[in-house]
Amino acid sequence: MLTYKYCGYWRTWNRLLYSGKEGFVELNLTPINGFANNPSRLDDVRLEVIRFHFTSPESNDKITQVLPDKILLDMFQYIGTELSLKLLEFDYMSTITLADIKTAQQYTNGGGVPYKIICQVHNGEEPERHHWK
Repeated sequence: MLTYKYCGYWRTWNRLLYSGKEGFVELNLTPINGFANNPSRLDDVRLEVIRFHFTSPESNDKITQVLPDKILLDMFQYIGTELSLKLLEFDYMSTITLADIKTAQQYTNGGGVPYKIICQVHNGEEPERHHWK
């Protein structure tokens, strides 16, 4: 079953891809403050940004098995059916490792890493060092 996390601080919804003693990995499903309030941050979702966390969820975060209907409708409206379905269904962790994510983080200025960069690291390629936003 899929698990989702609402981040109360950034007001974002994320899909949990991994949770273990090392930390947890999440995938952006919404931009900061939601689609309607921050359409300029759609690349935070379109680039399939994955983030590795070492910290536990905050008290105002929420973990759930059910994504609210409003979030699903916004995803399909703002980023389209194909990408929405991929974000919700694709098994990202079958194509990358925790080590890939940790290594890829050095190629960005924090926040998270686009899936494409993590795949380049996984395939032994040298991604261009830049801030992806």
